[in-house]
Amino acid sequence: MPVRLGLVGAGEVGRRHAEAAGRVAGLRLAAVTDTDPDRARTLAQAAGARPVPDYDALLETTVVCARGRRHVDPSGATVVDADGRDRRVIEVDPAGAYQDSFVRQYEALRRTLRDGVPPEVTPAEGRTAVATMCALYASAAAGGTRMEVA
Repeated sequence: MPVRLGLVGAGEVGRRHAEAAGRVAGLRLAAVTDTDPDRARTLAQAAGARPVPDYDALLETTVVCARGRRHVDPSGATVVDADGRDRRVIEVDPAGAYQDSFVRQYEALRRTLRDGVPPEVTPAEGRTAVATMCALYASAAAGGTRMEVA
């Protein structure tokens, strides 16, 4: 059974991730959401997926392609919230690239770890995000990569 991927963000980066996901064996883009429902619908139709109204409707693995603080709060749910619902979360921005947003993400992860729920959040490098994403998806069966948070 393929890993069903939900995509947050249907802009240029989201489109690239959708295309890359189509090239990975064992992975299927299943759903797309965006703050612009028309943009989500357009990308979902092009990729053979379904548009969904919000982040909570996404499935097993989520790639967060939204800008800035939306990485911490996409469509009303935090990345940590998503992990708390037992989903894999792949974060596109590299950890620490934008200090103010990284601190918020880091603190959210620390709170979650303190409460005993270990999240799987994977940062990918800027221009190599799509290639990195493919490698991470390919390793999903082996548990992917875990970000160490001290």
